[in-house]
Amino acid sequence: MDPQTVHLPNWVRRKIAMGSIHDVVDKRLMDQYDASSLQSVVDLAMNCVENAAVDRPTMTVVATRLKGLLPAVSSEKQSVSATPRRTYSMDSEIPRQFQMMISGASNEGSSFQSGYTNGMSQMSLLSGR
Repeated sequence: MDPQTVHLPNWVRRKIAMGSIHDVVDKRLMDQYDASSLQSVVDLAMNCVENAAVDRPTMTVVATRLKGLLPAVSSEKQSVSATPRRTYSMDSEIPRQFQMMISGASNEGSSFQSGYTNGMSQMSLLSGR
C-alpha cells in the first residue's frame, strides 16, 4: 500500500472533533496511560503547533507542564503493572526519551527521531487505517 502523507495537527484536530481522542495515543502504550492526563497532554501539544509563534509555549513551560503530569502517568503505570502484557522493544525507550526531553538532555545516539520536516509536522499512515 502507498503511504498517505497527513498533516499531523489537522489529523489530531479531526480526531478530537469526532470524540476519538484516544486514537491519537501511540498503540504501543496499550491503554497504559493516565486517561485523565491525556486531554492536558493533547491540549499542550496542540498549543505547541499554533501557527503564530507568540501563541506557542516556551520549551520551559512545556517541560514544566509535562513534569507536572509525569507523576500521574507513573502512578497509573504502577497500578497496571501486575497485568501481563506483550512487551515491545520500544517500551523502555519511550519513558527514557520522555525523561531526556523534559530534562533537556541530549538524545544523541538515540533511535528516537522527530517527524518534523520543513515547518510542517507530518506522519505517514497506511491507507485504510
